[in-house]
Amino acid sequence: MVNQSPLVEWLEPSGETSLWLGQTLRMQIQAQDPDGVITRTRFLVNGAFLGEGIENNQVWDWTPGEIGRYALSAMVEDDSGASSTTPSRWVTVVARPPEFGYGNPRTQGSSRGVPRAEHAS
Repeated sequence: MVNQSPLVEWLEPSGETSLWLGQTLRMQIQAQDPDGVITRTRFLVNGAFLGEGIENNQVWDWTPGEIGRYALSAMVEDDSGASSTTPSRWVTVVARPPEFGYGNPRTQGSSRGVPRAEHAS
């Protein structure tokens, strides 16, 4: 009998997405093996190993450390060594805009969070 490859699909993210630098993204897949059991789940970012789950641990939280565009994928392996990989999900990580508000030295003296003008003396 020929071993069948496991089946794997994305649950989260559901498609291409963007997030702020430092924001955590949940990656979740659903996997099953038609003739065995899933023994390993690996999460990858741009093809590089990110983390691993055993058996039904098919969730991984990732907090990117740099601005950029990333290809996320997940690979599952069954008890006979067959594996399958998800199609890539693209994530764009962008910098947060500066925050202006009370207590911020750049906005002292402003009642609406608008940066105050700097005056040269």
